[in-house]
Amino acid sequence: MNNNNLNLSEHLLLPMELAEESFLSLKKIGLLFTHCEESGKIEIGSRDVRIAGVRPQGLPENHISFGPFPIPINYYKHIRQNIKNHSMIKVILAFKKFQYELSGDTNQEFSIETKSELESDPSFLRMYDLIDFFEYKTPFFTELFAWIYPSNKMTKLFGVKKSKYNHLCWSQYERMKSNLVFKFNETTFTTPKILDEWIKYLPAESYKIALKMFRQAASNTTLIYETDEECLKVIEGEISDKIENADRELILNELCSVNNIPYPHTSDDYLDLFLRIKILVRKDGILSLNFDIKHPNDILKNIPKDWEKRVSRYLITGNTVYSHLDVNEI
Repeated sequence: MNNNNLNLSEHLLLPMELAEESFLSLKKIGLLFTHCEESGKIEIGSRDVRIAGVRPQGLPENHISFGPFPIPINYYKHIRQNIKNHSMIKVILAFKKFQYELSGDTNQEFSIETKSELESDPSFLRMYDLIDFFEYKTPFFTELFAWIYPSNKMTKLFGVKKSKYNHLCWSQYERMKSNLVFKFNETTFTTPKILDEWIKYLPAESYKIALKMFRQAASNTTLIYETDEECLKVIEGEISDKIENADRELILNELCSVNNIPYPHTSDDYLDLFLRIKILVRKDGILSLNFDIKHPNDILKNIPKDWEKRVSRYLITGNTVYSHLDVNEI
């Protein structure tokens, strides 16, 4: 694997085979869209991948790319089934394209302010016309999203060869020439990006539970829990009796132990964990989500070098027993 390519195994703290299963699962449900068949083919920082909820990587501010954009599947089906006016569909999709490029999210609400008539705004007219250069009538359907990607007409526009999802167009972008001001709903919240840095260090189902909490906040602005019971109810709904990867949990149990953090088993354990690592904070007896999460290195004061070495061996072998042996002993 090239050093500039994504190492999903290390990122998720899973052996390569299991990490690749996670990659394929993310593609299937539509949270991730790429022409790459394997995660290791994705170059770090490239625009060869799009993530639902995340603005395209490497895209300068106030610029719009010519790559794909996601529409929530039910919303897409609604406009296709109920709106017969072709121009109106293009207007809606032009808005959604702007929304994704500027915020990464096509779920949240937003409003537009303009100093001139919308139909005379150069950037809006440009995007409206370009919708015809996307496969919006036959997008790529996933479980959660319809991904609308460049059509063959787009390849002619940029003079590039046809490719899978015409990904050679994805890296193209241009500056907005517009008086439009997009104002996103201030009561809409997105998951802190730093939470992604915690995946490697969170035991059991902690990450899944934390993600559920932040997504609930994004959909219905539930930021606080008046009682512990309210929070525990959310946690209990995500706890499974089955351990997906026992070897991974043994490794993380070690990390919890050296940082004096009890490994979570019950909903109360998870609540205690989230308070310790400050994903949740308590003030005046009320729990609230913390959108200013600290980096793992700022919270976990003890990440032994020996533990990191065992992690590297575990990722290679997929077995914690071998992780305690020297490479020459394996």
